[in-house]
Amino acid sequence: MGWIVDPPLTPNMRRRLYQESVAELVDRRGLQSKVVRDLIVRYLEELEPTLDYSSLCNLTQRLTRFWHWIETYSPGIDTLRLPPDVARAWKKAVIDTDRSEGQKRDEQMFYTVRNFYMDLREWCVHRPDEWSGHLYPSPITDSDIAVFNSTSRFHNQRARMHERIRRLAPHLTRLIGWLRRRFTEVRAIREQLCQVAVGDQFEVNGVRYERLGPNGLTVFGLQSKILYFRRADQPKAYRRSIEEEEEVAFWAWAGLEVLRLTGLRIEECLELTDLSLRKLTLASGETVVILNIAPSKTDRERMIPVSKELLAVLAQIRRRVAGPDGVVPSTVQYDRGERVMSASLPFLFLRRRHGRQCHVGATFLRDQLELACAQANLQDERGEPVRFVLHDFRRLFATGHVNEGLPVHIVAWMLGHQNLNTTMGYVAVYDLEAHQAYHQHLARRRSERPAHEYGEPTKAELEEFESHFRRRQLALGNCYRPYQTPCAHEHACVRCPMLRMDPDQMPRLLEIERDTIRLMTEARANDWVGEVAGLELTLDGIRDKKLQVERIQAGTQ
Repeated sequence: MGWIVDPPLTPNMRRRLYQESVAELVDRRGLQSKVVRDLIVRYLEELEPTLDYSSLCNLTQRLTRFWHWIETYSPGIDTLRLPPDVARAWKKAVIDTDRSEGQKRDEQMFYTVRNFYMDLREWCVHRPDEWSGHLYPSPITDSDIAVFNSTSRFHNQRARMHERIRRLAPHLTRLIGWLRRRFTEVRAIREQLCQVAVGDQFEVNGVRYERLGPNGLTVFGLQSKILYFRRADQPKAYRRSIEEEEEVAFWAWAGLEVLRLTGLRIEECLELTDLSLRKLTLASGETVVILNIAPSKTDRERMIPVSKELLAVLAQIRRRVAGPDGVVPSTVQYDRGERVMSASLPFLFLRRRHGRQCHVGATFLRDQLELACAQANLQDERGEPVRFVLHDFRRLFATGHVNEGLPVHIVAWMLGHQNLNTTMGYVAVYDLEAHQAYHQHLARRRSERPAHEYGEPTKAELEEFESHFRRRQLALGNCYRPYQTPCAHEHACVRCPMLRMDPDQMPRLLEIERDTIRLMTEARANDWVGEVAGLELTLDGIRDKKLQVERIQAGTQ
């Protein structure tokens, strides 16, 4: 009501805004060796100016976890010069523990420890007055990290990412459409609630709802004006506030739309302000709208163009958060990475919750995205459920623009990537150029062939073509001789590889085999050498056909 101008911080907010020192972060683990503990503190204090608070906490956690395990395995150790058996046991424990928990943090742990030893070694050389005496061999060898740098692992990882993008791309439009329909339906429910009395029922999109009265609570003698409702076929369900429902439906749709149309990181999206929208007048006199992205992960400011579809979404967001005078109020926002409150700015992602205004958080959008995927019943061609994460919108943004012809270096600039290879990892390019070149090659080959080869077949040609397939039917099976080719074996079908045996004709084949063996015995008795050679070829063909029948019956041919 304006009585408390500057409210004191609650204990929870004071704890969230408190940044622990490096020594306090290291002492969480309770390391026994004071020498190593002090060295880790000095090392982290040296890197502290180059890291944000969240990265500093993660680095501290990995280093202290590493040394805590060393002290557990080898009590009383007081130096970073690890015995070979201790180093091997630690590396094996890291791999076994992370893999058994379904995690892949061994790579981060190995690189953290390796960089720790390499930094100490470099500082000993270049700054011996401060870091002399800390030259230790690293327990992480080149062979330990070779598996992380292998080309096959890189390509496999990129292939899995590209396959995920190709799997999600067909469902993106359906997901956004479901969010839009959900918001439209909630708005229709609100319009009906304002027109009916308490206890009346109404219908929206084939579903009947019932308006409920207030819960009877009063604040300062004033009755609550919140509109409550529930489905008529669920009389025992909890009452639902239409104001809360509309806020959730709108911000779920608007937040994911902005991510889809801009390719921003989630923290960049939530930090958009009314000052981020800028008008730019081109040399031709045309005025365009651009979006100013504040420095975030890579500390690079960039300007990206705003499409008409994105401008419509941002306009709806601005109208919702602006006050009666049309001005977006200035508020402060909590920075989870740095654990500080931002400057007072006109942030756009503000929603009302339980009667008060709060910022839209990443957790809220993640929960709404997971709920939307489940309720929209997204499934792939194998019938498996499709699930999005917030970063998938960034990858789909890059893939869609590159496939539409936008140069990849422009996409890298819009995403804020300093390395073009990072953007190529995001882009699941369908090899359209290869397909187009192949079809152009076929068209060129067809144009060089005689025109009469592409004419309509005559009746005689069709009859001849059909008779060819009638001639395929033989006593032992079917002949797979190509069309308009003569019989190369003079109808000695048992010897011919073009004969596909019919398993039902196996008794006939055995009868032929017995006759052939009888003739073979007679030919050898009369010393008919040529006849014996021909009958041996026939027996070889019979054995091949018997093996073919076995493969057909086994389902392998």
